[in-house]
Amino acid sequence: MKHGFIRSVGSVQIRGRNRFILPVKRSSDIPKDDTCPMQLRLAYAGHDGMVVSWNTYSQLSHPSVRYGKDPHHLDKVARTLEPNTVYHYLPLDSNVTGPYSFKTSRHKGDHTPYSMAVVVDLGLIGADGLSTTVGNGAANPLKPGDNNTLQSLMSQGADTDFLWHPGDLAYADYWLKEEIQGYLPNTTLEEGAQVYESLLNQYYDEMTPITAFKPYMLDTETDLGHGYIAPDEPNGTAGEDAGPFSHLKNAQTDWLAKDLAAVDRKKTPWVVVAGHRPWYISIGTSAADICYGWSRLTFHNCSHLTHEFVGSANGTVLDTATLFKDRDCGGHKSH
Repeated sequence: MKHGFIRSVGSVQIRGRNRFILPVKRSSDIPKDDTCPMQLRLAYAGHDGMVVSWNTYSQLSHPSVRYGKDPHHLDKVARTLEPNTVYHYLPLDSNVTGPYSFKTSRHKGDHTPYSMAVVVDLGLIGADGLSTTVGNGAANPLKPGDNNTLQSLMSQGADTDFLWHPGDLAYADYWLKEEIQGYLPNTTLEEGAQVYESLLNQYYDEMTPITAFKPYMLDTETDLGHGYIAPDEPNGTAGEDAGPFSHLKNAQTDWLAKDLAAVDRKKTPWVVVAGHRPWYISIGTSAADICYGWSRLTFHNCSHLTHEFVGSANGTVLDTATLFKDRDCGGHKSH
């Protein structure tokens, strides 16, 4: 397990930066090749770029990426990428036998169908995370033989363009709770930072088979306190106007209304706003309450959007619904 690392961030547009995170406690934790890229992750940089991020144990003075359309001929020339195009890439000092690959975003106004995967509350999976056992007082372990959500994303979600994660990742900050429940070995509070870093690094490791090949678009979540209550929680809508942060609500909704009004719906017919709540489904009890799963959003054209909730265990689509909007998006009207 890694207890700390140096983060080196580069991009195919040859931007780069380094950020010190936490010193490594033991020299035995550092691999001999301490500049080898680990925990690769991609993010869209518009329709003509891609940001490639990775972690190393030693700081890089000039993080760089070799890339190109031909996997056998990669270079470092900074240039604008073509939209909806497959590129192959390798970060500096990579020791893999062949390059990774990614596909750039569609151009704004592209009306060809595409789909994306959506996950919420995705934590560490494995011996120190979600497994077939739980600690005292916990519930919902994986059933023997069930696929976990990462396995499902890599199989049933292989045809999606990118992965969108609107908040809550890794749950590394649950380490103390899980030690109290007897799920993780007991440590001292002073060792808590190392346990946290270990769990977080394991999460980045387990995500790499997806995030090294598919853009991982992440939204962070901020807890505004007890005064910020969802309509279906105790106190209902009245709770939204209580507490020290209530004045933020109007500012946020005013900003959102202005931002949405500025969208050119002929070029961007669909706008999806993420909230940290389950999607509506028709089976009464939320599927998120009875199984682990993820959502697939398929944008067929400017007028049809389909949502599917996919059960991770066996890839079954547990619920599906298609939204229809009767509109003409620049001559691409569909019924």
